[in-house]
Amino acid sequence: MKKQILIILAATLIFSCFSLGFTANAVNVPTETSTEAFTQPTYPAPEPITYILGDVNRDNVVNLKDATALQRFLANVDNSYYDEISLTGDTNQDGTVTLKDASTLQKYFVDLVPQGNIGKQITIYPCT
Repeated sequence: MKKQILIILAATLIFSCFSLGFTANAVNVPTETSTEAFTQPTYPAPEPITYILGDVNRDNVVNLKDATALQRFLANVDNSYYDEISLTGDTNQDGTVTLKDASTLQKYFVDLVPQGNIGKQITIYPCT
């Protein structure tokens, strides 16, 4: 009797697997192929970026507030100008923003360094 029940349960299990469509090694194979050619998406050219060198707080004036904003940024006190600081705060234009830039900006205010590009509008064109 137990043997007959086990055979019936096994047969029921096997039958239910086949009726639900389960197979041991099922693989989804696409039935249609696309004949459309792949086209590379096009993107608009990036806009040029214009800024005033030394204008850290972006108020269009280079003054002592910019030197203070730069020092606060470097001391991790205020990160409000994080996005612009690599452009506007690199006053000695060496590629990094450091305390040397804050010093250069302060010296600029008391005419201890040549003006260079501080206070001048600079436009850069991002790579396309």
